[in-house]
Amino acid sequence: MHARSEAKTLFKKLDDRFEPRVYFVCFPIDEKSKPGGVGPADTPYHARDFQGVLAKADKYAAEVSENNFHWMPDPNVGWTEAHERLNQSKERGIRGRAIMKAMTEAANRAPGGKGFASYCSMPVDYNGQRNVFILQLQRDIHDSYYQLQRATGRKRGRPREYRIDRSLIDAVAVDYLGETMRELTKENPGAGLENIKDLDHLLLNAAKSLMHTPGLARGNDEGLQGLFDACNSLSTMKYEGKEGVGRLILARPDHPHVKANIALASAVPLRSLGAVRKMLQMAGGELSLLCDSYEVYGLGRVLPSYDPSAEDVFTVRFTKQFVWSLLHHGDTLMHVRYGVPGISLPGFPRERFVHDLPRVFPGIGTEKLDRLTALASCVADQKHGCMLVISGNAAAEAERLNNQGTKVEPFLLSDDVVPLVTTIDGSVLVDTGGICHAIGVILDGMASPKCSPERGSRYNSAVRYVYGRREGGGRLDAVAVVKSEDGMVSVFPELRPQIRRSEFTTRLQALRKAVGTDPVDMTELWEILSWLYAHDFYLSADEGKEIERLHEEAKVKRPPDSAYMDYGKRLLPYPDMDESYFLPE
Repeated sequence: MHARSEAKTLFKKLDDRFEPRVYFVCFPIDEKSKPGGVGPADTPYHARDFQGVLAKADKYAAEVSENNFHWMPDPNVGWTEAHERLNQSKERGIRGRAIMKAMTEAANRAPGGKGFASYCSMPVDYNGQRNVFILQLQRDIHDSYYQLQRATGRKRGRPREYRIDRSLIDAVAVDYLGETMRELTKENPGAGLENIKDLDHLLLNAAKSLMHTPGLARGNDEGLQGLFDACNSLSTMKYEGKEGVGRLILARPDHPHVKANIALASAVPLRSLGAVRKMLQMAGGELSLLCDSYEVYGLGRVLPSYDPSAEDVFTVRFTKQFVWSLLHHGDTLMHVRYGVPGISLPGFPRERFVHDLPRVFPGIGTEKLDRLTALASCVADQKHGCMLVISGNAAAEAERLNNQGTKVEPFLLSDDVVPLVTTIDGSVLVDTGGICHAIGVILDGMASPKCSPERGSRYNSAVRYVYGRREGGGRLDAVAVVKSEDGMVSVFPELRPQIRRSEFTTRLQALRKAVGTDPVDMTELWEILSWLYAHDFYLSADEGKEIERLHEEAKVKRPPDSAYMDYGKRLLPYPDMDESYFLPE
């Protein structure tokens, strides 16, 4: 249960549409072991899907062993137990990676893997069986992001291939499975409140791992471990008060498709951040800094003759202070904002905008909705920071804020006018029909807990205005579309999804039934409670009290030595919650 919950939390940090699925496959360790199988009960896989996996893994392992080196004893010392342990560990690693490769192929080929990208873990022996976890991510979402094609590489001319991360999703999946399977090596696996203690730390480590991909391809792995941190530090630094905006090309010095227009007499170590930051000031135009992942050796450019299938030239682009991206041939592999990695900058959420606008402005017609969606999309496409505010009281607001903006004679705002009216500071104020009433409006509003110190004044002024403009009873009457300077697009208010009330009544009834048994089935209890606590926004005060009471009753009915899950919060009613969040049955 922990594994599924953590997978969902982790991958929704990358894309909120992800709904990861986690299953396991067991193989017998030897003839005396327990028989293999698949699980849990809702798995779409069958044991027959993985017949022949171990035989194929044997083949893969043999191929790797032929091209691999083994630890040889020192002639002056002779063979020792240490050499034996090293070689055994190496063989276990080869065998484990071979099983993982064969399992991944089988999981993606099986009918139960249709429509999903499947990742498999290294095997772990536990409870008399050899266990492998399978992580599934929706294929359409997974493949909508750019990823490298090569899954392996070679290092310093060695014959052995090593695995490389092809995308941030790839790196996160591998790290997640590794941490999850590591739980099975502990004395009492699954007894704690989590398998992975810090999901944000895992995400950061995955981003650092992804930076190994361009680092290893450059031919100088001395700076491999510090490449992410160096880029992150460079993004924070200013030079004579100016933000660092430029590019760093990661390529080996003798690359035939990278031209060094200016070669440095002495390479500058990337760890010399001050010197590199100074040179970065020259890399904002046609030329970029050239770096082999450890040292900066010149300024130059990638030639048009570069073949992207080689996947051995990468670019780090510094957009503004605290913001940078890793790219390959113009395609983005990772964005990093304020040290937090992600797979994309949030673009215009068209689907959410179309769904939520009628919730803020009940009765709005299709024609008005289409017009406002087109205007919002146009604002999101601007190259500069800007903001559009849609108000149910636009005429009155233009009058009220007359001293904080430029009131205009009302006119129907069109796409070709949007670039003109958004070039000045302040927001463009329109009504629900797309009629513009004011431009350059400086918004007001009370401070809000939804504000973010990491974001700029445009973002926070939109938050204060939208959430501060409530009619009696707390109803929102404005929508803001914010395009930030770094390319992010935000839409306020951020309304919670609508659900059916029956989803709660069904689970509440299941909770009552579960707590009515003695001892309580803790797996079933955790599944029900996790859903209810995750959807606490929709609970009434009475429902919250009943769930907390049943939770306490379950505590004394749990089996001996079983863990008790404390969700760390009270189920109190949310002031923003109203009947509009429930769908008709």
